[in-house]
Amino acid sequence: MNSLHFPIAFFLASLATLSAQSTSITLEAVADSYVAESEPDTNFGSAPMLLVGANRGLSRQRAFVKFDMSVFANYGQVQRAWLVPHWSQPQGTIRVQAVERLWDEQSVTWNDQPSVAAPSVTVAMSSFGSGYAWPIDVTSLVGSATKGFSIQAADEVSGAMIVSGGSRENNRPARLIVQFSYAFYGTSCGLSTSVNGLPQIDSIYSVSASMTPATGGLAFLLIGTRPTDLDLSAFGLIGCSLRSSAELVVPMPSVIRQGQLFWSLNLAVPDDTNLYGASLYHQALHVDAAGALKLSLGITATILDPNR
Repeated sequence: MNSLHFPIAFFLASLATLSAQSTSITLEAVADSYVAESEPDTNFGSAPMLLVGANRGLSRQRAFVKFDMSVFANYGQVQRAWLVPHWSQPQGTIRVQAVERLWDEQSVTWNDQPSVAAPSVTVAMSSFGSGYAWPIDVTSLVGSATKGFSIQAADEVSGAMIVSGGSRENNRPARLIVQFSYAFYGTSCGLSTSVNGLPQIDSIYSVSASMTPATGGLAFLLIGTRPTDLDLSAFGLIGCSLRSSAELVVPMPSVIRQGQLFWSLNLAVPDDTNLYGASLYHQALHVDAAGALKLSLGITATILDPNR
Protein backbone atom coordinates (compact mmCIF):
# COMPACT_ATOMS: atom_id res chain seq x y z
CA MET A 1 0.00 0.00 0.00
CA ASN A 2 1.31 3.40 -0.92
CA SER A 3 1.55 5.91 1.91
CA LEU A 4 2.51 9.52 2.43
CA HIS A 5 4.34 10.84 5.47
CA PHE A 6 2.52 14.07 6.33
CA PRO A 7 3.70 16.33 9.20
CA ILE A 8 0.74 17.94 10.97
CA ALA A 9 2.96 20.09 13.19
CA PHE A 10 2.15 23.34 11.39
CA PHE A 11 -1.57 22.58 11.56
CA LEU A 12 -1.48 21.87 15.29
CA ALA A 13 0.75 24.86 16.00
CA SER A 14 -1.61 27.19 14.16
CA LEU A 15 -4.49 26.41 16.52
CA ALA A 16 -4.99 28.50 19.63
CA THR A 17 -6.59 25.55 21.46
CA LEU A 18 -7.49 21.96 20.76
CA SER A 19 -10.48 20.18 22.23
CA ALA A 20 -8.97 18.39 25.21
CA GLN A 21 -11.41 15.50 25.23
CA SER A 22 -10.58 12.03 26.44
CA THR A 23 -11.62 9.17 24.16
CA SER A 24 -13.09 7.26 27.06
CA ILE A 25 -16.26 5.52 28.17
CA THR A 26 -17.76 4.72 31.57
CA LEU A 27 -19.68 1.47 32.03
CA GLU A 28 -21.82 0.40 34.96
CA ALA A 29 -21.83 -3.20 36.14
CA VAL A 30 -24.52 -5.32 34.51
CA ALA A 31 -24.16 -8.06 37.15
CA ASP A 32 -22.67 -8.25 40.64
CA SER A 33 -22.77 -10.68 43.53
CA TYR A 34 -20.66 -12.08 46.32
CA VAL A 35 -20.12 -15.59 47.58
CA ALA A 36 -19.52 -16.73 51.17
CA GLU A 37 -17.60 -19.79 52.29
CA SER A 38 -19.75 -20.02 55.43
CA GLU A 39 -22.86 -20.43 53.23
CA PRO A 40 -21.42 -22.33 50.27
CA ASP A 41 -24.71 -23.02 48.48
CA THR A 42 -26.37 -19.63 49.02
CA ASN A 43 -26.66 -17.04 46.27
CA PHE A 44 -26.34 -13.34 47.19
CA GLY A 45 -27.11 -11.83 43.77
CA SER A 46 -30.03 -9.81 45.16
CA ALA A 47 -28.16 -8.52 48.21
CA PRO A 48 -27.87 -4.74 48.59
CA MET A 49 -24.13 -5.01 49.22
CA LEU A 50 -20.98 -6.84 48.17
CA LEU A 51 -18.85 -8.42 50.90
CA VAL A 52 -15.13 -9.04 50.49
CA GLY A 53 -12.90 -10.40 53.23
CA ALA A 54 -11.28 -13.22 55.13
CA ASN A 55 -10.81 -14.23 58.77
CA ARG A 56 -7.47 -16.02 58.88
CA GLY A 57 -8.69 -18.70 56.51
CA LEU A 58 -11.74 -19.62 58.63
CA SER A 59 -14.32 -17.79 56.51
CA ARG A 60 -13.98 -15.97 53.22
CA GLN A 61 -16.14 -13.74 51.03
CA ARG A 62 -15.43 -12.86 47.41
CA ALA A 63 -17.20 -10.44 45.06
CA PHE A 64 -17.78 -10.66 41.31
CA VAL A 65 -18.72 -7.82 38.94
CA LYS A 66 -19.38 -7.95 35.20
CA PHE A 67 -19.61 -5.29 32.46
CA ASP A 68 -20.94 -5.31 28.91
CA MET A 69 -17.75 -4.80 26.90
CA SER A 70 -19.34 -5.31 23.48
CA VAL A 71 -19.05 -1.53 22.94
CA PHE A 72 -15.26 -1.92 22.77
CA ALA A 73 -15.70 -2.86 19.09
CA ASN A 74 -16.27 0.85 18.34
CA TYR A 75 -12.93 1.88 19.79
CA GLY A 76 -9.23 1.38 19.27
CA GLN A 77 -6.56 0.01 21.58
CA VAL A 78 -7.18 0.30 25.33
CA GLN A 79 -4.74 2.74 26.91
CA ARG A 80 -5.89 2.78 30.54
CA ALA A 81 -8.73 1.15 32.47
CA TRP A 82 -9.96 1.65 36.02
CA LEU A 83 -12.38 -0.47 38.03
CA VAL A 84 -14.28 1.83 40.43
CA PRO A 85 -16.21 0.05 43.20
CA HIS A 86 -17.92 1.78 46.15
CA TRP A 87 -16.77 0.60 49.58
CA SER A 88 -17.48 1.72 53.13
CA GLN A 89 -14.72 1.60 55.75
CA PRO A 90 -12.03 0.24 53.41
CA GLN A 91 -9.24 -1.69 55.10
CA GLY A 92 -6.59 -4.27 54.30
CA THR A 93 -5.43 -5.19 50.81
CA ILE A 94 -7.55 -6.65 48.03
CA ARG A 95 -6.72 -8.61 44.89
CA VAL A 96 -8.53 -8.13 41.56
CA GLN A 97 -8.39 -10.72 38.77
CA ALA A 98 -10.21 -11.48 35.52
CA VAL A 99 -12.86 -14.21 35.64
CA GLU A 100 -12.31 -17.17 33.30
CA ARG A 101 -15.86 -18.44 32.70
CA LEU A 102 -19.42 -17.19 32.52
CA TRP A 103 -21.40 -16.84 35.75
CA ASP A 104 -24.92 -15.76 36.62
CA GLU A 105 -25.73 -13.06 39.16
CA GLN A 106 -28.77 -14.96 40.47
CA SER A 107 -27.16 -18.38 40.78
CA VAL A 108 -23.43 -18.05 41.56
CA THR A 109 -22.41 -19.53 44.93
CA TRP A 110 -19.19 -20.35 46.76
CA ASN A 111 -19.36 -23.93 45.50
CA ASP A 112 -20.04 -22.77 41.93
CA GLN A 113 -17.84 -19.68 41.70
CA PRO A 114 -15.88 -19.13 38.47
CA SER A 115 -12.14 -19.61 38.38
CA VAL A 116 -9.85 -16.60 37.93
CA ALA A 117 -6.87 -15.96 35.69
CA ALA A 118 -3.42 -14.51 36.20
CA PRO A 119 -2.21 -11.79 36.42
CA SER A 120 -3.69 -9.96 39.39
CA VAL A 121 -3.76 -6.41 40.70
CA THR A 122 -3.41 -5.77 44.45
CA VAL A 123 -4.43 -2.52 46.15
CA ALA A 124 -4.01 -1.36 49.76
CA MET A 125 -7.45 -0.05 50.64
CA SER A 126 -6.05 2.16 53.39
CA SER A 127 -5.05 4.63 50.68
CA PHE A 128 -8.72 5.49 50.07
CA GLY A 129 -11.22 7.33 52.24
CA SER A 130 -14.28 5.74 53.79
CA GLY A 131 -17.45 5.80 51.76
CA TYR A 132 -15.80 6.90 48.53
CA ALA A 133 -15.60 5.31 45.12
CA TRP A 134 -11.96 4.60 44.44
CA PRO A 135 -10.27 3.62 41.16
CA ILE A 136 -8.20 0.48 40.71
CA ASP A 137 -5.94 0.42 37.67
CA VAL A 138 -6.97 -2.74 35.78
CA THR A 139 -5.32 -1.89 32.46
CA SER A 140 -3.43 -5.20 32.55
CA LEU A 141 -6.64 -7.17 33.16
CA VAL A 142 -9.38 -5.57 31.08
CA GLY A 143 -8.47 -7.34 27.84
CA SER A 144 -9.24 -10.73 29.41
CA ALA A 145 -12.10 -9.62 31.68
CA THR A 146 -15.02 -9.96 29.26
CA LYS A 147 -16.60 -12.37 31.74
CA GLY A 148 -16.04 -10.07 34.70
CA PHE A 149 -13.71 -9.34 37.62
CA SER A 150 -13.14 -11.14 40.90
CA ILE A 151 -12.42 -9.09 44.05
CA GLN A 152 -11.08 -10.82 47.15
CA ALA A 153 -8.76 -10.30 50.10
CA ALA A 154 -5.10 -10.47 49.06
CA ASP A 155 -4.33 -12.66 52.09
CA GLU A 156 -7.09 -15.17 52.75
CA VAL A 157 -4.92 -17.42 54.93
CA SER A 158 -3.42 -15.33 57.71
CA GLY A 159 -5.14 -12.00 57.13
CA ALA A 160 -8.25 -10.64 58.83
CA MET A 161 -10.45 -8.10 57.03
CA ILE A 162 -13.98 -7.65 55.79
CA VAL A 163 -15.41 -4.73 53.84
CA SER A 164 -18.90 -3.96 52.61
CA GLY A 165 -19.43 -2.42 49.21
CA GLY A 166 -22.28 -1.01 47.17
CA SER A 167 -24.09 -3.07 44.56
CA ARG A 168 -26.52 -2.59 41.69
CA GLU A 169 -29.37 -3.38 44.07
CA ASN A 170 -28.75 -0.26 46.19
CA ASN A 171 -27.98 1.94 43.16
CA ARG A 172 -24.25 1.97 43.80
CA PRO A 173 -22.89 -0.30 41.07
CA ALA A 174 -19.21 -0.60 40.32
CA ARG A 175 -18.06 1.32 37.25
CA LEU A 176 -15.44 0.60 34.62
CA ILE A 177 -13.72 3.64 33.08
CA VAL A 178 -11.75 2.89 29.90
CA GLN A 179 -9.59 5.27 27.88
CA PHE A 180 -8.85 4.40 24.25
CA SER A 181 -6.33 5.61 21.70
CA TYR A 182 -9.07 6.30 19.15
CA ALA A 183 -12.79 5.77 18.52
CA PHE A 184 -15.08 5.37 15.51
CA TYR A 185 -18.33 7.33 15.27
CA GLY A 186 -21.12 7.84 12.75
CA THR A 187 -21.70 5.52 9.78
CA SER A 188 -19.75 4.69 6.65
CA CYS A 189 -20.94 5.73 3.18
CA GLY A 190 -18.99 3.45 0.89
CA LEU A 191 -15.52 3.58 2.47
CA SER A 192 -13.93 1.24 4.99
CA THR A 193 -11.27 2.71 7.25
CA SER A 194 -8.82 1.82 10.01
CA VAL A 195 -6.09 3.33 12.20
CA ASN A 196 -2.62 1.90 12.68
CA GLY A 197 -0.22 2.89 15.43
CA LEU A 198 -0.91 5.22 18.32
CA PRO A 199 -1.49 8.98 18.10
CA GLN A 200 1.35 9.78 20.50
CA ILE A 201 3.52 12.85 20.96
CA ASP A 202 6.66 12.68 18.79
CA SER A 203 5.45 9.66 16.83
CA ILE A 204 3.57 8.63 13.69
CA TYR A 205 0.16 7.04 13.25
CA SER A 206 -1.63 6.27 10.00
CA VAL A 207 -5.17 6.31 8.68
CA SER A 208 -5.97 3.76 5.97
CA ALA A 209 -9.08 3.19 3.88
CA SER A 210 -10.38 1.00 1.07
CA MET A 211 -13.26 0.88 -1.41
CA THR A 212 -14.83 -1.72 -3.69
CA PRO A 213 -15.15 -1.52 -6.62
CA ALA A 214 -12.18 0.66 -7.51
CA THR A 215 -13.36 3.60 -9.61
CA GLY A 216 -10.30 5.85 -9.71
CA GLY A 217 -10.67 9.49 -8.77
CA LEU A 218 -9.16 11.40 -5.84
CA ALA A 219 -9.02 10.62 -2.12
CA PHE A 220 -8.63 13.04 0.77
CA LEU A 221 -8.32 12.86 4.54
CA LEU A 222 -10.29 15.50 6.43
CA ILE A 223 -8.73 16.48 9.78
CA GLY A 224 -10.56 18.76 12.19
CA THR A 225 -10.60 19.95 15.77
CA ARG A 226 -14.33 19.31 16.29
CA PRO A 227 -16.80 16.56 15.39
CA THR A 228 -19.66 17.56 13.11
CA ASP A 229 -22.90 15.99 11.92
CA LEU A 230 -23.72 17.77 8.67
CA ASP A 231 -26.37 15.86 6.72
CA LEU A 232 -25.30 15.46 3.08
CA SER A 233 -28.61 14.15 1.77
CA ALA A 234 -29.09 17.35 -0.24
CA PHE A 235 -26.03 16.33 -2.26
CA GLY A 236 -27.47 12.92 -3.05
CA LEU A 237 -25.68 11.16 -0.21
CA ILE A 238 -28.72 9.76 1.59
CA GLY A 239 -27.90 8.81 5.17
CA CYS A 240 -24.36 10.24 4.93
CA SER A 241 -22.89 13.03 7.06
CA LEU A 242 -19.75 15.14 7.28
CA ARG A 243 -18.13 14.04 10.54
CA SER A 244 -15.13 16.41 10.83
CA SER A 245 -14.81 20.19 10.97
CA ALA A 246 -12.06 19.68 8.35
CA GLU A 247 -9.76 22.62 9.03
CA LEU A 248 -7.19 20.58 7.11
CA VAL A 249 -7.78 18.56 3.91
CA VAL A 250 -4.88 16.34 2.81
CA PRO A 251 -4.64 14.36 -0.48
CA MET A 252 -4.14 10.62 0.03
CA PRO A 253 -2.12 8.53 -2.44
CA SER A 254 -3.92 5.42 -3.63
CA VAL A 255 -3.29 2.11 -5.37
CA ILE A 256 -5.69 -0.40 -6.97
CA ARG A 257 -5.24 -4.03 -5.91
CA GLN A 258 -7.47 -6.92 -6.94
CA GLY A 259 -10.38 -4.63 -7.74
CA GLN A 260 -10.12 -2.62 -4.52
CA LEU A 261 -8.90 0.93 -4.03
CA PHE A 262 -6.51 1.29 -1.09
CA TRP A 263 -4.88 4.35 0.36
CA SER A 264 -2.98 5.31 3.49
CA LEU A 265 -1.65 8.49 5.06
CA ASN A 266 0.97 8.66 7.81
CA LEU A 267 0.51 11.55 10.26
CA ALA A 268 3.44 12.84 12.31
CA VAL A 269 2.59 14.28 15.74
CA PRO A 270 5.16 16.87 16.91
CA ASP A 271 7.18 16.64 20.12
CA ASP A 272 5.02 19.02 22.14
CA THR A 273 3.67 17.90 25.53
CA ASN A 274 1.00 20.62 25.38
CA LEU A 275 -0.82 18.43 22.86
CA TYR A 276 -1.46 15.69 25.42
CA GLY A 277 -5.18 14.91 25.65
CA ALA A 278 -6.13 16.90 22.54
CA SER A 279 -8.52 15.24 20.09
CA LEU A 280 -8.45 15.27 16.29
CA TYR A 281 -11.42 14.22 14.16
CA HIS A 282 -10.77 12.43 10.86
CA GLN A 283 -12.88 11.33 7.91
CA ALA A 284 -11.81 9.91 4.55
CA LEU A 285 -13.48 11.21 1.38
CA HIS A 286 -13.33 9.94 -2.20
CA VAL A 287 -14.41 11.78 -5.37
CA ASP A 288 -14.66 9.80 -8.62
CA ALA A 289 -14.33 11.17 -12.16
CA ALA A 290 -18.07 11.91 -12.31
CA GLY A 291 -17.96 13.90 -9.08
CA ALA A 292 -19.71 11.27 -6.94
CA LEU A 293 -18.67 11.26 -3.28
CA LYS A 294 -18.05 8.44 -0.83
CA LEU A 295 -17.13 8.91 2.83
CA SER A 296 -15.88 6.83 5.71
CA LEU A 297 -17.21 6.98 9.23
CA GLY A 298 -15.54 9.41 11.63
CA ILE A 299 -12.43 8.63 13.66
CA THR A 300 -11.48 10.41 16.87
CA ALA A 301 -7.79 10.21 17.83
CA THR A 302 -6.78 11.45 21.26
CA ILE A 303 -3.12 12.41 21.43
CA LEU A 304 -1.26 10.46 24.10
CA ASP A 305 2.04 11.03 25.89
CA PRO A 306 4.16 7.86 26.05
CA ASN A 307 5.99 9.23 29.09
CA ARG A 308 2.85 9.47 31.25
